[in-house]
Formats: sequence, C-alpha cells, structure tokens
Amino acid sequence: MKINNIQKKFFQNLLNVLIPIIIQMSVFNLSDIFDMIIVGKFNDFTINGFFISRKIIAIDLTIICALCAGAAIFFAQVKKNNIKLLDNILLKSTLIILLINFIFLLIIKLYGRNIICFSTNDNNVIEVGCTYLSKICITLIPNSFSILFGQFFQCKGYIKHSLIINAIGTILNILLNYCLGFGYLFFPKLGYMGVIYATIFTRLLTFFLLFILFLYVHNKIKGEQQEFVLEKIDNNIFLKTIFPIILQNAFWFISSALYTILYGKLGTEILSAYSTFLTIAGIYEIFLNSNATAASIVLGNLQGEDKKDELYAFAKLFLSFTIFISILSIILIIIFKSSIISYFNISINAKASLWNLLFIGNLFMIPKALNILFGAGIFRSGGDTKIPMILDFVGCWIYSLPLVLFFVTKTNLKIEFIVLLSSFEEIFKMCIFIRKFLQKTWIKKLV
Repeated sequence: MKINNIQKKFFQNLLNVLIPIIIQMSVFNLSDIFDMIIVGKFNDFTINGFFISRKIIAIDLTIICALCAGAAIFFAQVKKNNIKLLDNILLKSTLIILLINFIFLLIIKLYGRNIICFSTNDNNVIEVGCTYLSKICITLIPNSFSILFGQFFQCKGYIKHSLIINAIGTILNILLNYCLGFGYLFFPKLGYMGVIYATIFTRLLTFFLLFILFLYVHNKIKGEQQEFVLEKIDNNIFLKTIFPIILQNAFWFISSALYTILYGKLGTEILSAYSTFLTIAGIYEIFLNSNATAASIVLGNLQGEDKKDELYAFAKLFLSFTIFISILSIILIIIFKSSIISYFNISINAKASLWNLLFIGNLFMIPKALNILFGAGIFRSGGDTKIPMILDFVGCWIYSLPLVLFFVTKTNLKIEFIVLLSSFEEIFKMCIFIRKFLQKTWIKKLV
C-alpha cells in the first residue's frame, strides 16, 4: 500500500473515531462540571459535601475506567464477528466490575462517614457528604457497565450511537438539576437533594438505553458470526494486561491528590494559581486523552487484523498529528494567554504565577502530549501496558513527587521553579518511549 493511501485511510479513521470521542469525553466532563456549578448556587457546606464525597466516588470510578480501558484492548483486537471471544471478554470484565463495586460499597457502608469526617469537622458538610454517598452508590454498578458498554461500542464501530445516548443523558441531567434543585416548571424545589435525584435518574436511564443498544449490537454480531479457533482469553493474559492499567490509574489518582496537598502548603494564592493552571490544562488534556483513545482503537483493530506494517505506519502518523496539534495549541496559548488569565477572578500574585506556569506548560507540552499518546494509545493498542505503568511510577514517585516534597518543605523556592524542575520527568519518559517504539517491542498479539 502506498504511503498516500495510508495517509488517506489514516485521516478517514481520524475523522470517524477521534471527533466522536472528543465530543463524548467533553459531554461526559460537562455533566460533572454543571453538577458542581448548580451545587455552587446553594451554600458552602453543600459544595464541600459534594466535593469530598465525589472525590471518594472517584476512587471507584478510576479503577473501573482502568479496567474498561484494559478490556478495550481486547475488544479492539478481536475480529468483529467473533462473538464467543467477545462474550468471554465481557464475562471476565463483568465479574471484576461486580467484585470491585462490592468491595467499594462494603467500605462505604462501614467507613463512609469516617472517611468524610477525616476530611472535615463541619457537621453540615458531613451530613451532605454522607447523604450524597448513600444515595449515589445506587448508580455505581449501572454506571460501571455504562463505561464498559461505551468502550465496547467505540471498538466495534458504534461510537456515534453511544455518543447520542450519552448526550441525551447529559442534557437531561442538566435540565433536571435546575428543575429539581430550584423548583422550575412544575417540579418541586428539592435543593441539593434534587441534584442527587437527577443524577441517579439520568445515570440509570443512560445505562438502560446503552444496554438496549448493547443487546442490538450483540445480536447483530451474533448473526454474522463465523467459526474461529480462539474462543476464550487466557485468564493470566487478561489480568496481566489490565492490572498494570489499574495500578497506573491508581498511582495517578493518589499522586494528583498529593501534589494538590503539597502545593497547598505554599499558600492560598499559590494553590489558586496551580488549580487554575490545572483547569486550563485539563481542557487541552481532553483532546490528548481522546487522541490516545482513538489511537488505541484504530491501531488495536489493525493489530487484530495482523496488519503490522500498516499499524506501525499509522502509529507514526498519530505521532506527527499529535506534534502538529501541540504546536498549534502552544501558539494559541501564547496569543490568548492574557485573555485566558484575565477571565479568572484570582489575585494579582496568583495571576503572575499562572502566567509563568502557562509558559512552563508550553515548554513541556509536546513531550507530555507524546507520552499520553504512547502510554494510553500506541503501547496500549499493541498490548504492552507494563512499560507505561513503570515509566509513570518511576517518573512520578521516584523523581517528581519526592522533588516537590523536598522543595516545598525544605526551601522557599517559588512554585514556578518547582513545577519546572519536576516537569523534566516528561523528557525522561518521552526518550524511553521513543526508544521502545522504534524497537517495536510494544506490538503484541493478545487474541
């Protein structure tokens, strides 16, 4: 196949997969953002109660997302009409989802109040947090399966269908939040309980609609099934593939909390600058993660079809595309940096720190973008989940986090210099990733 044909096929796949994933991830994040915006209209203890309890729920969500991302590696590599193999992957994923949620629900039942009390002494905050936890836990298992179905649809070419369902759920959630929270139209005014009920209803509805779509897709694939030699995934291969992703996500979740705590010790203004910087970076990272997810699907499908040469060519095109988008983002941030900073209602000192942090972010944007693509996209599509986990662990827990801890507790160094020094982990990871990529050791046939 000529390179021009490969490029044409690449951009066709990019349009069909990447854009729907970006929209879907944006919609998913939009729902959470609007929840907190609406809750912010009530009072401080409601905001804090929701914030703390949602952080607790995020632990379960992080693990489930990692599990489903691991399952997606197998979904992508399975030929579309091998229904028996797909069912085997779904069964394994289902059993682990049920086990994880059972353990988490048991912990919440026994120690939920104690965990919230560890974060605050305010009785009002504790009551709101406990109420949120006790109610929203009803949706944990359905929400977990919604995530699993979403990965299944993405890998099997039904991403637009799941996008429509998730968009309906998000729009309905926002409308019901307003109506039940503030008593609009003919709805009763329930305050923050209205937000909770709206979230429960829309999550259950989304699960129900996705389940119906799943049954339709499953029956369609079943009607096209052929006989295949491989009908089961070895349990050891399955666990060895998904476990590093779960550990990687757990490391990320814990380290993110520790970074926030450490930078918080530098003062309120510094923490405001840092949290605002993360908010701005988070918008860009929605695209980076979408790009990596698209790469894992497209490349995983090529791996499943044994098209290794085309897979490697596509991977290089994804790298080029990521570098191009990163350069474009750097230029846009430089042009609109003043407007971006002026939008946020933070102190002058915080704005000065934010200005410097954005400059540092630009310096390391390309290495960071490539690392996300390598770790969550290219290497994952090839079945290599250990290298990304090891590099994340070494970069964060051996270098960056201890360095931040030292400078925050033992010196008076400004946050800009601390972030600058800690960000060199991105250079280290990028160099190792590039070396491994060129060696092609990441290409592994799992199914």
